[in-house]
Amino acid sequence: MADRVYQGIRDRRGLAEVYVIENNRRRTLKEQILLFYEPFDLDWGYPGKESKNLALTLLADALEGGDHPLVDGLLGRLHDELISLLPQEGWQIHQWQILDWVYGRILKIPVYKLPLDALGGGVEPGLN
Repeated sequence: MADRVYQGIRDRRGLAEVYVIENNRRRTLKEQILLFYEPFDLDWGYPGKESKNLALTLLADALEGGDHPLVDGLLGRLHDELISLLPQEGWQIHQWQILDWVYGRILKIPVYKLPLDALGGGVEPGLN
């Protein structure tokens, strides 16, 4: 699997955009996802509709399939445990970190704890 990185940034007006960086190419996350009804905005750092949209799109993209059976079951937890807590100014998450989080919830094995620090993408080792 190629290293896929998700990056959330804000423009000068404070509007949120999420990018996927893979194989030295960058695309917006919304380009890939066809699960939504318009308008479909992405955001983070607070509990709300837009941050739930981001949890949905990140899970679907990281699991490489929007109809993956794990998406519905983990959507609320990813939103509550990570997306709503991400720093407003920006962040970066690797696909493997999302998968590690998913498998930790399903298999209940030791995983890296999230949320990530702002823009650093670092994680702290620990037990789930």
